[in-house]
Amino acid sequence: MPLWRAVNFDDDVPTVDRAGIEGALLASGLLLATVTADANLRAPDGQVLIRPHGKLASAPVTGVLVPDDASGLPAATVTAILERIGYGAEAGTMWVDADGSWGTDVLAGRHQPNAAEHIGAAARAAARARRLAEIAEQLTALDEAAQARQGAREEAQTALERIDDRARKAPVTRDVSSARTSAIEAAGRAESAREDADKAARTAEDHRSQWAAANARHIDICSHFNLPTGSNELAEALNALAEVDRACAAAVRTTQELDRRLSLHAGAVERLAGERQSRHQLEKAAEDAWTLWHGEATELESIRETLGGDAAEALANLKEAEAALKDRSSELSTAQGFLAPLQHDCGVAESQAATTADNAEIARTDLAAAAGRLVRRYALAGLVAAATGSSPEPLELPDVGVATVQAAANRVRAAVGAGAAAVSDTAVTRAEQVLDHNLTGTFDVTVDVEDGVHLVEVSDASGTRTVAEAADELDRLCQQGRDALSDRERRVFTEFVLGGVAEELRRRIAQAEHLIDDMTRRLGTIRTSHGIGVKLRWRLAESADGDIARIKELVATDARVRSPESTAELTELLKARVDESFALDASAGFAAHLRKALDYREWHYVEVFILGPTPGLERRIARRAKLSQGEIRFVSYVTLFAAIDAYLSGLPDATRALRLILLDDAFAKVDDRTIGELMGLLVRLDLDFAMTGHALWGTYPQVPKLDCYEIRRVEGSAAVTTHVHWDGHNKHLRAAR
Repeated sequence: MPLWRAVNFDDDVPTVDRAGIEGALLASGLLLATVTADANLRAPDGQVLIRPHGKLASAPVTGVLVPDDASGLPAATVTAILERIGYGAEAGTMWVDADGSWGTDVLAGRHQPNAAEHIGAAARAAARARRLAEIAEQLTALDEAAQARQGAREEAQTALERIDDRARKAPVTRDVSSARTSAIEAAGRAESAREDADKAARTAEDHRSQWAAANARHIDICSHFNLPTGSNELAEALNALAEVDRACAAAVRTTQELDRRLSLHAGAVERLAGERQSRHQLEKAAEDAWTLWHGEATELESIRETLGGDAAEALANLKEAEAALKDRSSELSTAQGFLAPLQHDCGVAESQAATTADNAEIARTDLAAAAGRLVRRYALAGLVAAATGSSPEPLELPDVGVATVQAAANRVRAAVGAGAAAVSDTAVTRAEQVLDHNLTGTFDVTVDVEDGVHLVEVSDASGTRTVAEAADELDRLCQQGRDALSDRERRVFTEFVLGGVAEELRRRIAQAEHLIDDMTRRLGTIRTSHGIGVKLRWRLAESADGDIARIKELVATDARVRSPESTAELTELLKARVDESFALDASAGFAAHLRKALDYREWHYVEVFILGPTPGLERRIARRAKLSQGEIRFVSYVTLFAAIDAYLSGLPDATRALRLILLDDAFAKVDDRTIGELMGLLVRLDLDFAMTGHALWGTYPQVPKLDCYEIRRVEGSAAVTTHVHWDGHNKHLRAAR
């Protein structure tokens, strides 16, 4: 029997105290507890609240409450329970007071109703009367609502009849159906076109970034080789290079022909010396033969004069003279045979020597003229400096010998380099026009032609200078401006970094680490029925270089205690990352590069680990983790909830953000106990949720409040919505709106 039926107030207790005592008993759970046959007082869930042999209260409620004789329970049993309930805060561990206050061990509270409704027959009768009056009013309101609903039902029925009548009379034609089909197809094509457009936009963005990077490389290469960057100018330069190549080929051919002729001349000169020596030898042999012949002839003359002498001796002398004459005649014939070709070769050699000497003299004259032009052009103001990019040393030719001129030419060629090739007069004139157009309003361009060379000078208020001097001056001014701008950028960047970005980066990284740690602690209490849990870790990505790790280390220190050296290093590292991003796409704004270069989220990644089922077991999420479908879904849901909470908590104004998650067919293949844990996790994360699912009600103790809508429909009838409200303990049927 409930305690409220077994007790009554003492007649001396005031009405206001009765309401307070009953409210305290009701709030503490004692009033609704049941007095069992063994004199124990048990709560509705079976828990024993008071035993008859427990400790007595120092000031029990027996002074204000007495056993009710009409209850049928023994008065001693009821009195034993009342003696263990204190009256007043100092009366015991379980007590109530007249102001509605109550306490049980460490729990305490206060409940003050307007009037007592449970203790005492009179109070119950009054409460019953009030309740009957309320029920009568509610019945009257229900009757009026039923009549209103009946009227609304009749109006709805009339409206449905009109709608059905109009639906029957509505024209159903092939054109309407075709138009509807066409509209659906057009909508599908539009959606497909929209997706294609988005894809094309992303592709165009990628191509634009690639083009920007390629264009930057193209500009660097052209600048390195002193070439224009425009396609038309490059085409003209290519044509000029083709002309130079042809001219060089012609010069090579001419040089090779000259070298061949010089070789022939050198060979002819060498052969001439040999032939001259052979001629001298033959002439000497002929002279010796003539001398011998003359001696023999003299001897013969002597013999003739001494004719008449010894005949035998004369005969012997005659034979010797004949033999000598024969030998000399043979030698003379041989010498005459050698002499004729030598005379011919000597004439040819003398002719070639004369021609070669004339050509050599002409070549020597041309060489001297070319050497003179080389020296004069080399000495022209600004010419070599413009070609080499440096101040040239004087070019001296002590003589105009081939070796001296060749050495000077090689020196000039080495200074100019392979990239300096001859161009046509048309290209030079066009370049002069472009220069004059580009410098209009800043410099005056003067062009003079001296010794076949176009000399360009630029002048302004400070004076006249050559192109090389003007380029050096502009480079110096640009470098000064760049240094000044770099100093200003460094100062602004340092102030900006120290004033906001670094501190904001430190705050965001610390906030992210705190969110991950907090999420890991929250997820530590969530386990499936088989003991599977989830753990998160936030780490630097493998693609992050050493500079990122150093930036994170430096940013972790507050700016107020960071050393000047660390601040300078941090500034250099952050500026280097921004400059690197800017070099890839110079068309984007500085804010975009700053946002991209300092996006700390790109430096890290979240790693998900599976815990359990055995204590201490920790695995990375992977295909080989050997989880059931329900456990895989559990891990996915927990990770999803953690990511959403981290994202919403990291918003600039997180207190005003709509913390809502939408789930379709939620928690499929997840057991009922785990569903309760997951929904409890949503509650602890303060995430509002709207979800659908087959037989998904969400009425779990972990959810303090929930509205559930179930849509029912029987074949051939309209859909009906049922609204059920869950207050954390019970379900209440409410009118669906």
